[in-house]
Amino acid sequence: MRAVWGVAAIVLLSFSAIRSSGLLTFWCVLAAIGCASLAAAGGRSLRALLFGLIAAPIAGFRSLPWIAAGIGALGAARRARAEAAAGGGADAKAAMIARSQRRGRLTLSVVITVVLLVVFGALFASADAVFAHYLGAFFSRIGKLFPSADAGNIILRLFLLGVGVIMTAGGVFLATRPPNLRGMETQAKSTLGRDLLVLPLGGLLLLFVGFVAVQFTALFGGNDYVLKHSQINYSTYAVSGFKQLVAVAILTLIVVGVAARWGRKETGGDRLALRVLLGGLCGLSIVIVVSALTRLQLYVDTYGLTRMRFAVAMLELFLAAMFALVLLAGIKMKAPWLPQAVLGVGVLILVSACVMNPERYIAQHNIDRYKAGEKIDLYYLSALTADAVPALVNLPDDPRNCVLGRLRTDLRDSPDEWYQWNWARENARKVLASDFPNGLGKCTGRRPYDYSSR
Repeated sequence: MRAVWGVAAIVLLSFSAIRSSGLLTFWCVLAAIGCASLAAAGGRSLRALLFGLIAAPIAGFRSLPWIAAGIGALGAARRARAEAAAGGGADAKAAMIARSQRRGRLTLSVVITVVLLVVFGALFASADAVFAHYLGAFFSRIGKLFPSADAGNIILRLFLLGVGVIMTAGGVFLATRPPNLRGMETQAKSTLGRDLLVLPLGGLLLLFVGFVAVQFTALFGGNDYVLKHSQINYSTYAVSGFKQLVAVAILTLIVVGVAARWGRKETGGDRLALRVLLGGLCGLSIVIVVSALTRLQLYVDTYGLTRMRFAVAMLELFLAAMFALVLLAGIKMKAPWLPQAVLGVGVLILVSACVMNPERYIAQHNIDRYKAGEKIDLYYLSALTADAVPALVNLPDDPRNCVLGRLRTDLRDSPDEWYQWNWARENARKVLASDFPNGLGKCTGRRPYDYSSR
């Protein structure tokens, strides 16, 4: 499994060179760090996996004394070789020790100087725009590493470089000294009997049955039923309960996890009670998630698709998959594979979203609605990244000019350096150059944020 997590980390990181969306890249990098940490630390149980997810950042700080000890060992080896070459005389040893101490103090002085300059330089740059401009010009003249970056961007890159060094050191530390997670893999004692679990779980199950019955009535009652009985519009109906439903799903998983882990399973009656109660909760939770997805679909059909709504749909699919896995694990009431399976499904959903290209899908969905006679938010589409360009070229002439004008300017005025290369941006430049060799026309839309084909 460590090899699987390592491959997952590489796959997730590769999407930063394929997709242009900053939000998608952020989640891919964050998930890749977690997968890489699991690859180094290992773990199978829930507690061990949760520790493995954060093991790399923790090991990064723990590795600093380890690295210092290694540097000290190298220095000692060099001193030993120098002593042997000098014949071991007292004067030679004293001179060598003095030089070593001077080098150590100089190195420490340089490190302290860099830290002070970075911290105070960042504060001064954020306090005065003129100083930030001159500081950025200074760095840009030093070399071509930061050719067009301002001072704030340079400080940010130095900070990220430091984070990267610590994370890399943590990974090496974990690889050479993996943690012992045996204490986290032990089975919990069964302390909760049927007399304690049946009443609360049964009451919760009845509440779920009532809620699901209302949801079925609303779903099969159609649009008129929703507007008549809820006294709200589709927007409010679709999003008003989402946070609550997510909280319900998470709390249900906690309740199911506690009951399954600490509930007694010695007798057939104990196991049957847990299967019925926990299986019922998980099955009804899947119905609730499907209801939330249906309400989200109503919202998307009425108002269009956005990045946030796409992310909400992915989260709800992940919750449904978790409940399905818990149901599957309840067959034998023992599933050591469940924690890894849940994390694996989360990684697969994120990878699937990256392959799907969310921004292109969002743009195409809204364009199809527009061509069917609905309004379109051109202002929002113009805020999408280069990922959406292959779909945005399908807009009619005037709205296309309004949307692609900003993207074309950004792609033309911000050429990528070798370390910034991105397939989506490069492909967008090729698409625009081949489809519009003479440039885009003028945007004549009066209100690009409220444009209709009707």
